[in-house]
Amino acid sequence: MRTQDLQFNDVPTNWALCFNNECKLRSHCLRHMAGDALPDDEMAAFVVTPRAGIDGECKMFHKINKVTVAVGFRGLFNKVRHEDYHEMVAELMKYLGGKTAYYRYFNGTYRLRPEQQEWIHQLFGRYGYTGLVEFNGFKEEYQFFESGNHGSFKA
Repeated sequence: MRTQDLQFNDVPTNWALCFNNECKLRSHCLRHMAGDALPDDEMAAFVVTPRAGIDGECKMFHKINKVTVAVGFRGLFNKVRHEDYHEMVAELMKYLGGKTAYYRYFNGTYRLRPEQQEWIHQLFGRYGYTGLVEFNGFKEEYQFFESGNHGSFKA
C-alpha cells in the first residue's frame, strides 16, 4: 500500500474501486488509490472487474488529479445591487441544478469545482461586477469527476 492522503470518506458513494495489484497503471489510478483507502473492516465494495483491464489498458482508469475546490459562498451576493440580485441568483440556481443543490453549494456541503468557480466569475462579469466573487474558503481535493460533469464534490 502506498502512502496517501486520501481518506475513504472522501470517496464518492458508488465510486468503483480497483484492487488489481498486477495492473501497470495502478500507481497513477484514483480507483486503485481509493481501493487502497478502503477500511479494513469493510467487507463489500463496488469494484472494477478484471475485464476492465486488458493488454495493459484499462477502460476504468481514472488519473490521479487534485483540484482546488471552493467551499461555500455565503457572502457572494453581499455587494450586488438589489436590481441584479434575484436574476443572478436564479441563473446560479439553474446552473447548479436547482434550489436544493444551490443551498448545498451555498453552505459548503457541495464543493465548487474550478470550472464552476469560473462560471460564477463569468456570471458576475456579465452583470458588470469584477473582482467581487468571494468564496468562503478553498480546499484541495481529488478530482473524481471529469470537467464538465456537474456532479458535485461533497463535504
